Amino acid sequence: MHSCLRTPEIVTTICSLVAYVEDPLWNPNSTRLKNRSLYALARTCKAFEEPALDELYCEVRCIGQLFMCLPRSLWMTHVLGKKCEGASKVFQFQRKMTRNDWEILAKYLPRVRRLVIGINDTVRIDPIAFAAIQSHCGDALFPRLHDLSISFKCELHDDLYPLLLSGPCFRATALHTLLIQDMSPQSFSLVISLIHHSRETLQSLLIDSYSTKAHGWEELSDRLRVSAQQMLRLTSLDLRIPDTSAQRAFLSTFGVPPSLEHLTLETCHYRSGRPVPATPAPTIPLRKVTSLELRGDSSTIENAVRHWLPDMDSLTSLRVQLDGGKRGPPLIALAEKFHKTTKSIHLTYHEYTNMYISMLHPLFQFRSLTELHVFMGEVNPFTNDELVCLVKGLPLLERFSLETVFLPEATLRGLGQLLQACPQLKHLKTGIDITEASNADYGLSTLGLCSLALTSWQVSGSMIDSVEFAARHISRMVPHLHKLTWSDEPCNVAKEEELEWERVNALLAFHRKASQEYQIAVKGIVV
Repeated sequence: MHSCLRTPEIVTTICSLVAYVEDPLWNPNSTRLKNRSLYALARTCKAFEEPALDELYCEVRCIGQLFMCLPRSLWMTHVLGKKCEGASKVFQFQRKMTRNDWEILAKYLPRVRRLVIGINDTVRIDPIAFAAIQSHCGDALFPRLHDLSISFKCELHDDLYPLLLSGPCFRATALHTLLIQDMSPQSFSLVISLIHHSRETLQSLLIDSYSTKAHGWEELSDRLRVSAQQMLRLTSLDLRIPDTSAQRAFLSTFGVPPSLEHLTLETCHYRSGRPVPATPAPTIPLRKVTSLELRGDSSTIENAVRHWLPDMDSLTSLRVQLDGGKRGPPLIALAEKFHKTTKSIHLTYHEYTNMYISMLHPLFQFRSLTELHVFMGEVNPFTNDELVCLVKGLPLLERFSLETVFLPEATLRGLGQLLQACPQLKHLKTGIDITEASNADYGLSTLGLCSLALTSWQVSGSMIDSVEFAARHISRMVPHLHKLTWSDEPCNVAKEEELEWERVNALLAFHRKASQEYQIAVKGIVV
């Protein structure tokens, strides 16, 4: 073995890189490949065994499969009938569990840092078998567990949840992140017990339940009030609740921890079609919140902003997702209340058609913006004037993204005017028409240097018909552009289009190199 592999830090880094799979949707194939690689590493030699096993068991998405590391003579599985859809096996013991059996399982349980229950489970655990395991675990079944995600929608564990959540399994567990999904009033006691055990260490809390009525949320928040007063480390709170009245009731009764910095509120009025009562109410104190995210239909968000969300002097980041309703009023309300300190805005329009860039004019009030990301879907093709008008009053922009479904009408002229209006812009993501026909009336002399600050540009949706024409103009306009990309998902780009942009990139690199050599030569002559 090479001497460098005797350094524990290097071995740990290798295992963590093997374990890293960027797959937010949890593709079983990629997860299986990662697990096989880590398993092979663990069997390579003793130096790799412990770090590889730590990564292999760091995240568990099916608790039943974890228990299958027990001796094969202890347990058995049988196929479930049609009564419990989505599951294939039942895990149960066929003899009494001994201390030696427990010691085998105890080698793996402390390695678990992230646990997911009820989302991707395919194995139902027999309560008698789980009770036998629990009798050996003491005060913590997963002593180093930090992140827990649990869904009550899965019927596999209906008889297991009381044992798991209200038993001794989590009494000594210091959770940092807790995600609770599909909660119902029947599960309130279990949720309260779980939050109470982790109240002093909890940093992030997500509660997602559209089925619970408003009065149910009032009951839950009232019972959590004592625990909330001791959540001194909670910095992120995400509430996905049926309506704004339930959100307001929960926050008012629950109380906002003084350490809270990130708040997310999501409602579902657009799903039910119920009207939103615009009734003033006492505002909720959110003094230290720096990041606010709102999701829902326009009337719901406007009601929350105008009637009970307070002015936030510390707010710097604002994310808004509109899922239907009137386009203008929410943005106007947000601009009136949060324009003073906000520096970053992510604005998404879902389920909207026949939109215009001019609808974003309230953004002009956010004079301190340094980052603006807009996704408008089916917006009418924007012109040069519309593109420039959108950013003309935002001279401090450093990042700008405008994504639409339809092809743009804006040309290199509009791009140049945009860059001149935002002299500090470093990162750009928008589509431009760079075809020769659309830019024929612009002579080369009029498309000179536009920006020395822009270093990266994602040209998603741009149109080109001449690689040389595009590269020549881009290199003259933004000579310091070092990163030109064409899609967030390269696999979805046509091969011909990808080859065209690769050639543009190569020509841009050639122009940069030639310019640098020319400047060096000129300096040498002057000296």
